[in-house]
Amino acid sequence: MPPPSSAARERESARDPRTIATRVLSGALLVLLTAIWWWSSAGDEEPQAPTPAVIDARPSPPTAPEQGAGVERTMLAEEPPRAPEPTSPPPPDVDLDHAWQHQLALRFVDRYGLPVPDATAYVAPPGCALARWPDPTDARGELIITFAAKQRTVQLSLTAMAWGETQAVQRFECDAEHPAERTLVLRGKAQTQDALEHVRRRDLRDLQRDASRVQEDSRRSDRASRDELDILCGRSQFLFRMFECVMCHDQSRLQRHAALAQAPTAATQLHPHARFWEPVATVGALELAMQRERRPPEPEAEAAARQRRLPPRGTQLWGSVRDARGKPAADQPVVALAADGAVLHRTLTDARGRYRIDGLQPGPVRLAAGGAEQGRTETVLEIAGERQSWDCRLELQSVVRGVVRDPQGQPLVGWLVEFERDDGRHADLTATDADGRFLFPDAFGQGTCRLWRGDGSDALPVRYGAVALPDSTPLPFDLAAGVPVRARLRVSPLLPPRYGRATVDVRVTQLETGCSAPMPPLNVDDAFEIEGLPPGPYLVEFGVPVLGIVETGPVHVDGRGLWDLGRISLAAPGRVHVVPATGEPSPLDGEFAFYHRTDAFDVRATTRQLSDDLHEIRAGHHLLLWRADGVVRAVEFDVQAGITTTLRVPTWRGVR
Repeated sequence: MPPPSSAARERESARDPRTIATRVLSGALLVLLTAIWWWSSAGDEEPQAPTPAVIDARPSPPTAPEQGAGVERTMLAEEPPRAPEPTSPPPPDVDLDHAWQHQLALRFVDRYGLPVPDATAYVAPPGCALARWPDPTDARGELIITFAAKQRTVQLSLTAMAWGETQAVQRFECDAEHPAERTLVLRGKAQTQDALEHVRRRDLRDLQRDASRVQEDSRRSDRASRDELDILCGRSQFLFRMFECVMCHDQSRLQRHAALAQAPTAATQLHPHARFWEPVATVGALELAMQRERRPPEPEAEAAARQRRLPPRGTQLWGSVRDARGKPAADQPVVALAADGAVLHRTLTDARGRYRIDGLQPGPVRLAAGGAEQGRTETVLEIAGERQSWDCRLELQSVVRGVVRDPQGQPLVGWLVEFERDDGRHADLTATDADGRFLFPDAFGQGTCRLWRGDGSDALPVRYGAVALPDSTPLPFDLAAGVPVRARLRVSPLLPPRYGRATVDVRVTQLETGCSAPMPPLNVDDAFEIEGLPPGPYLVEFGVPVLGIVETGPVHVDGRGLWDLGRISLAAPGRVHVVPATGEPSPLDGEFAFYHRTDAFDVRATTRQLSDDLHEIRAGHHLLLWRADGVVRAVEFDVQAGITTTLRVPTWRGVR
C-alpha cells in the first residue's frame, strides 16, 4: 500500500485533538502579546492639550459602561456617588463695610450769638460735590451729622445756608474716637417771628405774586430795609422749601455755588453707608420756572388751615432796651428762649429801643437782648397775666477789642472780623466801624481772629491767626505793608470732547484756615480766577458731572502777582457695558446705583446713560449695586479713560 501524500497527512493532523489544542493556545498567546504591545505604546504618547473654546468647567455625568466590561461595571458600582455641583458658584462677597462711625455736632448762631433754626447744612468729603444734609437745624440751632467711613480720621467740607445766603465753606477733620463740636457764626440777618408768621399765612398764589413782584422790580435799591419780599426771595430758608429759586434776587449768593443749586439729599440709597455724591448737573432757570408752574394750586382746605395757624393767645410782653451808656438801643434782637435754648419768639427793637412780644405762655421763660458790640443781657422771667413788661440794659463783659487799618494807617470801614475760640465751641462775627474798630462781647477764653473783606464777596480771609485774649489791650489787626494781599490764582480746566459746555465747579481752599471759596469764571479762555489772596498754601479743586473732581496743589503764593496754574485736563470718562448672565434680567432694569470707591468712602457716582445697558462713568474703581429678589447685590469693576469695560454680571440663582 503506497504511503499517504503530504496533503493527506495535513488533513489527518488537522483532525487530531492535540493539534487543535496547540493552535488555540498559540492564538491566545498572540492576542495577549498584541494587547501588551498596544497598551505599552499608548502610554508613551503625549496627551494633546484641549482647545480653550471647548473647555467646560461644569462636571460631566459619568458615561454608561459598555456591555461585557465587567471590570468597569464593578468599579462604577463601588465608586461613591458625587453630589451635584451648582450650575453657577456664588460670586465673591464685596466688602461694603465702613467700620468707623463719625459724629459732628454743629451749632449755628448769628452775629448776636443767638441760635439759627432751620439752617441747612451742606457737607462733602474731598472729591465730592456739597450735598444737602437731610435735616435742618432745630430750634436751638443745633444739628448732629453722623456718617460712616473706612478710616478713623477723615476730612469734610461744610457750609450752611440761612436766610437765602450761603456761608463760607470750611474744612474740618473728623476723628471717629473724638466726636467734634463746632459753633459756626452765620452771615446775614435773621427775620423777626412776626414777619415769618405773616408770610406763612399767605397762600401759594400770594407767594407766587410776591416772587414775581421782586423779579420785575429792578428799582429796589434800598437793601437796608428787609421786608417779607426779601424773605421770599433769597433771604429765608422758607423760600427754598417752596420755590427752589436761585435767579430772581440779585442778593442771593446761591447761584455762585453751582453744586448747591440742585444738591442731592445725603441719603444712603442702596448702599448702607454711602452718603455723598459726585458732582451733579444743575437745573437751569427755565426748568425751575416750569417746575413752579406745574405745582398744583393749594386746596382751599389747606389755605384755610394756613390762615388759622395764628400765634396762640397768651401774655403780651413789652419793654425797652438801653445800651451800656443808658441810650436807647435800636435794632437790637429780643428773644424768648425755652429752658433748653430753643427759640420761642424773636423780635427787634425800634428806633426808640422799644419792643413787643405776643403770645407767650405762662411759666418761666429765658429772655435775651442784644449780643453784638453794644453788649448783651439775659434773665429768667416768670410769665403770668395778660400783659407784662421787662426793661433791660445791655452789659459788656469778657470783651475782645481791636482795630483794623490798611498799610498806610487808614481805618478799614465795614470789613468783617470773625472770632473763634480755640476749642471751637464759640464763634462771633462783627464789622469794623468808621474808625476801623471792632468788639466782641462774651468772648470767654482765648481764640483767634480772621479778617474778611467788607464787599460781601465770597473771597477768603486776608489775615488770620491773630491771638485774641478777652479784656486785654486792643488787638492790632492791621494789613502790614510787608505782607501783601494782592495775589491772584488762575486755572483753566481742559475738558474732553463732548463736554465743552458742561457745568464746571471750581473751589479754592486756604489750607492754613480750612476756608474755601468758589472761584468765579474769568470769561476769557474758559479760565477761573480769584484775587486778593494773602501768602500761604492753597488747594484748587474743579469738577464736572460724570468726569468727577480733580484736585491740584498745594500751591504756595507770596501775596503778589498772578499765579497761573495753566490748563489742567480732566480725564475722559470710560464706559461700562453691563451684560447679565444668560436668562437673567439685567441689574439695570430695576433699582440700581453706581458708586466710586475711595480710600475713605464709597461715593454715589453720577453717570451718563448712553443706552439701556451702557453708561459713561469716570475712570477708576467702581461698584454696582442693585436689588434683586429683595436682596441687594454688589459687584466691583475698574474703568479706564476712553475704554469700554464689559461687566459680565454672574447669576445669584439659588444664592442668598
